[in-house]
Amino acid sequence: MRRTLVIDGGVSRNAAAPAMHSYLSRDSILPHDFRATAYQELSRYDTVERREGLVDDIRKAEGGFLVETMDGSVLSAHKILLTIGLVDQLPAIKRLAPLWGKGVHH
Repeated sequence: MRRTLVIDGGVSRNAAAPAMHSYLSRDSILPHDFRATAYQELSRYDTVERREGLVDDIRKAEGGFLVETMDGSVLSAHKILLTIGLVDQLPAIKRLAPLWGKGVHH
């Protein structure tokens, strides 16, 4: 009953992992497949819109907020649910990066 916009930067924190675990009904699914399934399920709702991109700025406006994306689009919203991806900063240990998400985890 509410219009919803999902703005997705497209980079999953767990993209390097060979599978997801401990997620009810989706154990061992590939991260990419999980994302595709989630968006396929959301596509059934005509009140949900998805855009690829990143948010550059959110500011208070009369009746809600203005959201500016990196491509310069300005959108209005009554409410904001902000979820930001974490960025893992790996320590400078030789040969660690290729193992990230496969045998080395946060």
